[in-house]
Amino acid sequence: MDFILENWAWMTNNPIRCITIAFTSALIGFRFAKFYYERQIGTLEANANYGKFKGSEFRYSESGRHGKNILSPNTHTVSQNEKVSLRAEIPSGSNLQIHISGSLNAKIPAHAMGAWYYTPATSINWTANVYKPDSNGSQRFFAEDGRADLEMHFEIIGEILIEAYEGNSQSPNWSRKIAVIGP
Repeated sequence: MDFILENWAWMTNNPIRCITIAFTSALIGFRFAKFYYERQIGTLEANANYGKFKGSEFRYSESGRHGKNILSPNTHTVSQNEKVSLRAEIPSGSNLQIHISGSLNAKIPAHAMGAWYYTPATSINWTANVYKPDSNGSQRFFAEDGRADLEMHFEIIGEILIEAYEGNSQSPNWSRKIAVIGP
């Protein structure tokens, strides 16, 4: 306000220059606001699409955010208590169900409450049903389209069976066994 009072005489003697300065300042401010808005919208859209996978087939990478991916066809063994990922990329409009079960010859340590554990706070796009302790454990995990990743570790020593139900399949599209070895 002091600026206007101190320069009032100049402003009244030069109205064209004052209007030009005001218009230029407003234009620069508008351009800056537009640039900032577009940048923020781009960031929001990128974040919204982070988990979206645009492919047309299910993919299981070698590793995930937490280590080896137990869904990868190249993962055959994991160590007891090793952090591993349950990672998949699911096509748009589809879903994935993973059924994990322990084999009868597997050994669960006496102190363990289950054959495996997962960390819900690390879950991206996974939900799970209740762990069933019968026959060395079984549990189903569910994911919708996009990227899905979950941190897990196994207490069990022996083999686990993984069955994948891709899409709305009523029978496993693939299954395989992974050996959990001692540390």
